[in-house]
Amino acid sequence: MEPAYLDERSTDLVRKLLLSYEAFEGQPYRDLEQALERLSCLEGQDSRVLSGLRRVIEESMELRVEAIVAPRRIREVVFELGRRDLDLEVEEVLVRARDRLGLAGRPVLDELYGDLDEERRVRFPSPPPPPAEVISRYNFRLLEGLFLHAERVRVEVHEQVRAIYRFAKLHGLIVEVQAVFSPPGPPEGADPETGDVRLEVTGPLSLFRHTRKYGHALARFLSACCASARFKLEAELLLGGRKGRLVVTRSDRVLSSHRPPRDFDSKLEKRFYLDFLRLKSHWDISREARIHRIGRGVFIPDFTFRLRACPALAIDLEIVGYWTSDYLERKRALLKSLTGAKVIFCVDEKLCCGDLPGSTRWITFRGRVPAAKVLEALEAELVGDSGPHG
Repeated sequence: MEPAYLDERSTDLVRKLLLSYEAFEGQPYRDLEQALERLSCLEGQDSRVLSGLRRVIEESMELRVEAIVAPRRIREVVFELGRRDLDLEVEEVLVRARDRLGLAGRPVLDELYGDLDEERRVRFPSPPPPPAEVISRYNFRLLEGLFLHAERVRVEVHEQVRAIYRFAKLHGLIVEVQAVFSPPGPPEGADPETGDVRLEVTGPLSLFRHTRKYGHALARFLSACCASARFKLEAELLLGGRKGRLVVTRSDRVLSSHRPPRDFDSKLEKRFYLDFLRLKSHWDISREARIHRIGRGVFIPDFTFRLRACPALAIDLEIVGYWTSDYLERKRALLKSLTGAKVIFCVDEKLCCGDLPGSTRWITFRGRVPAAKVLEALEAELVGDSGPHG
């Protein structure tokens, strides 16, 4: 399956669109729309392409209400005066409203509905993007739209592995990680950050609930992958009842202005980290401090806890976003192969797409990871309790 990317042949069309937008800066949006309808270069163009290009250009545009008095207040005064004396002509009502509001010399009628989108003023806080960037962004938006129809996505990246994996976790994607090393492979204990890693992500069409929301989360994740110097995306799509395969690499020149996160990926993680510190326990907490090798795969836990009196005792914590029963069962079974490793699972009940497997107890939460329950699970490990861990 080959996306209908735009190329340099569309440069002239995009340039004329940009000139029209710039020409109407400071003017009502309705005037811009009317001018675009009369633009001869748009005749015969694919309406979907034009809509996509306009959407990209307008991402850098603002529609501002520019009025001394809020239009809503103007309407209140005008309608009050009109109801009070039904014999008044419209012009007289507007004159009296102007006097009451202190708008002498200003056209009240022009500002009466100035807060509607079509009446707002076109403004560009920063210069509009050049034609080449508009085309590249359009191509990326096209790609995002296609991935909304994905059943499964495989991503291979060569650098920024932790950051890209974190970005997937930030958006709650169901993601599994596999290291891809050429034989004989890296030395024992090598960091997968230096080698190719494959991420396999469940697509929105594989879920029974949250499909649209999950699809948009997947689209945002793609921008992180495309920020890598070398990547390969392979998606299994279902479009109009037909299956297809889509492959995207750096040669497709899709643009991403995203830069992978360096600190906490979400307010959820940061809040949990601070909540746990406030407990003043005898456990030290660190974020993404370990990478476990599982055969040819890797596991990067969200947090690692170490007993201050015995730093060799380490317990990992995994915060699960969107999930299915099969995904949790596979995750639990996989982590059992980690010799001596103990993992606590925290599962967001709001992002469920199935039932919790009965073979394991889980820490469930809604909106906030319960630090106190995590501490209880850590303490249970010290006495050999089979608490909520894999």
